[in-house]
Amino acid sequence: MWVLFSEITPNSVRSVAIPSFALMSSLSAWASQKFFPWQLEVFGSANTFLFYGIFALIGMAMLAVFLVETKNRSIEEIESLMARDSNRNIEVEGVIHRGKA
Repeated sequence: MWVLFSEITPNSVRSVAIPSFALMSSLSAWASQKFFPWQLEVFGSANTFLFYGIFALIGMAMLAVFLVETKNRSIEEIESLMARDSNRNIEVEGVIHRGKA
């Protein structure tokens, strides 16, 4: 997880973004642990695990749609692929990628 954050974060904001990711991760882990016993008591085990399973599937679907392949690419190439400028074409290893809106 931490390697992925360093690969998808632009160099210009990496020193602020990675600690922010760590804070969000720690807060969400704390919230899950804090409210899990309450969820079991109120919703029951089946509904609680269904809730977490649905969120896991949503997260996997979002990763599949929005995360670019980073294998054999430099950080600058990854940054270019993830740029939000929709009018720019980017050439990586002889393949032209059109930016997304």
